Amino acid sequence: MRAVSFKRPVVLLVVISLFVCMTMFLNSGSLQTERTGREVDTLRMSRGFSVLEASIHNLSNILQSFEQKQDTIQKMLEDDRERLQKVAEVQQLLIQKQPTEEKQAKEKIQDQKEPPKEKTPKKLFPNSVLFKNWGDNLSEDDQREAQGLFEKYGYNVFLSDRLPLDRVLPDTRDPRYWLDKFLW
Repeated sequence: MRAVSFKRPVVLLVVISLFVCMTMFLNSGSLQTERTGREVDTLRMSRGFSVLEASIHNLSNILQSFEQKQDTIQKMLEDDRERLQKVAEVQQLLIQKQPTEEKQAKEKIQDQKEPPKEKTPKKLFPNSVLFKNWGDNLSEDDQREAQGLFEKYGYNVFLSDRLPLDRVLPDTRDPRYWLDKFLW
């Protein structure tokens, strides 16, 4: 529909420009006849018409190639729109399935028996800020290393070095984000 609305003015412009070129060509021949007092020879006139015909043919080819490019772009846009609609549908299904998956995970956790408690090593640095919320299951050597790195660098280098770089992080965005993103 957009292509048709764009093609009409272009075709109209081409027709008007042909009309103007033709009148200019005919006027130049008649003016030359008035100035010189003799007729313009047919050879020059036919040469002028062939040049005009070649330029019209070139304009026609350019217009056809432009229409083809516009059609391919239109197809690409339609494909993208369809793909985004499919992604939005999948996201909505995922959002709807999330609560049921969480319930199933909680049920599995409740069904499992509690594993036997392992012997936990004693804390070497009980007053350290580093070990107040973390490090209950570290061996004594690991606790010494972690405390030394914490004192040296000011953050938990021990834990940071053991985090994998290619880990999967949970998406903490609001589910409405996906609706806004893929509906447009």
